[in-house]
Amino acid sequence: MIIELRNNIPEENQPIVICLQGNDIYNDARILTGEEEDALIKKCGIDLKPKGKNMTACSMTLEELSNMKFKKRSSIVEGLIKVGQIIMIKAQRKHFKSWVSVDIGACAASGESMGGRFFAPKPSVVCLVDAEMPLDELQGRLNLIKSLYKNKSLLSANFRIISLQYEGKDLDLSDDDGQSWLKPQILDVDIVIIDNLGLVIPDGTEGHAPKWRRVFKFAKELTKLGIIVVIVHHENKDGKTRGTSKMPDDVDLLISLKKPEKQESTEDDIVEFHFEASRYLHGKQKIPFSIRYYTEDGVFKRDIKPIEGSGSQPESLLSNEEKQRHEVQVAMLVAARTADRNLDLKPEDRFIQKKGIKTLFPDRSDTNLTDHFNKLCDAHLLSKDGKGKGTKYYVYPGPEKPETM
Repeated sequence: MIIELRNNIPEENQPIVICLQGNDIYNDARILTGEEEDALIKKCGIDLKPKGKNMTACSMTLEELSNMKFKKRSSIVEGLIKVGQIIMIKAQRKHFKSWVSVDIGACAASGESMGGRFFAPKPSVVCLVDAEMPLDELQGRLNLIKSLYKNKSLLSANFRIISLQYEGKDLDLSDDDGQSWLKPQILDVDIVIIDNLGLVIPDGTEGHAPKWRRVFKFAKELTKLGIIVVIVHHENKDGKTRGTSKMPDDVDLLISLKKPEKQESTEDDIVEFHFEASRYLHGKQKIPFSIRYYTEDGVFKRDIKPIEGSGSQPESLLSNEEKQRHEVQVAMLVAARTADRNLDLKPEDRFIQKKGIKTLFPDRSDTNLTDHFNKLCDAHLLSKDGKGKGTKYYVYPGPEKPETM
């Protein structure tokens, strides 16, 4: 269906054509008005409507650009994932890339911490598109990852699965039919994880540059709708990204999982997490670390540790003494210190609030959570600013306040 919308700029009363198919709005229109514009800018946070006399969508002065107001991109997982990004997680075979990608998705879906290294400020809706595993094996892996998190019911509700083996679907995301099949199923999610690229571009042609460009264009269309795209991919035997060299250049974050150079034969369950390329992570945010998944006394566990000899090591989020505090206070400290490390935010914006902790402990009353916050403030571990529901909690002593005259 084609509809014409009238531009509301009197000097440029030009018809704007928008193509609609079902509930989909194609983003090749220059200006959106009314409900269509509101729906897109609410999720994407960018208002592209011209604001000046005789202004066009692709011309502006530096002054006009400087005065534009943009909605701040929210972090889905602090220190790792923000709205509107394309991320690739790559590794050689048997290097835990599927485990790690699902773990990151579970962190986002639960609104919890991933081993103290990453933290999701609030729960998000995640969809795993799995093209690799039989459903029974996928069930076992997801249940193990779920056991690492406290809020299992919230995680289970927010984590969706599209199993291509179960659907009996040969999906090719480099063609229009494959994209049209997948897109309606993921329009309402925050993150889609595609595992893996080689199986959604059949016939071993995922390295073919034109096919990658079509997949990348589809991923960019999803990010314009506010959907984060995580692509799991293989490395070749030399540790390079399999396929066209454009892949590392195109994505916003390239994560490489590698086996430690010096590894005991009994430690084949350890993998190192390296930030190979990033457009938005800086400094300590890019320090590599190791992840180990293992079972001990019948309990599935995960250890995340700094890598020895990797340069300056990230500070531990919690001291051994702090780890012995009440589980609610531990969660508060992890959340606050993760926010404090987010260098993309101004110091005064690196805070947590009670409503974020409430998602982790929904059965606890507001009074109980306030008591735990107060204990951490009394111990000079956190500081608070404000009163009531809007109270902000910072890592002690909090941001410097401007001097008053």
